[in-house]
Amino acid sequence: MLERGVCPRCGQKMTYLERRQIGGNVYLYGVHVKKEMKKRTVKKCYLGPESQYINVSHMHRDENLVLRGLMSYDRAIEYLRRIADYLRTEKLREEERNLLSQVTRELMSISGIQESIGDSIRITKDELQDILMYYDRRDTRRMSKEGKDRAREIFRKVFSSGRKILDVEG
Repeated sequence: MLERGVCPRCGQKMTYLERRQIGGNVYLYGVHVKKEMKKRTVKKCYLGPESQYINVSHMHRDENLVLRGLMSYDRAIEYLRRIADYLRTEKLREEERNLLSQVTRELMSISGIQESIGDSIRITKDELQDILMYYDRRDTRRMSKEGKDRAREIFRKVFSSGRKILDVEG
């Protein structure tokens, strides 16, 4: 947003970015200057610290979270990574695992992987061989019409958009 001069807090065009040093920390403000007639108005939007929130981050030491201001655009991804690291070390109860699974599916959907990861197609080794033959267009003459149709149908399901789990039986 900042590249386009848009304030991440209010969404309006920013005139400039102001940096204020208070104590040992630097804080950022999006400044909006408007001129109407001869009157000039200045509105400042607090965007957070330039690096991190010191006092709030101390409260999340167990999770190793370092909370950042609005100008840190990758902060949400970094939070997720650190939370994932934290959850790897925790022993979760059944309801917490179920909730984590639900949130994971939502994140996968947002990322474009979607819930299709749960799509599972069960086939036999012979059907897999038929699918590969159909794919390679090799010697499908020996296949029955039903076999070709089944191979085509499974082939299209497996190679359609989204990820699939192909479960080949014994």
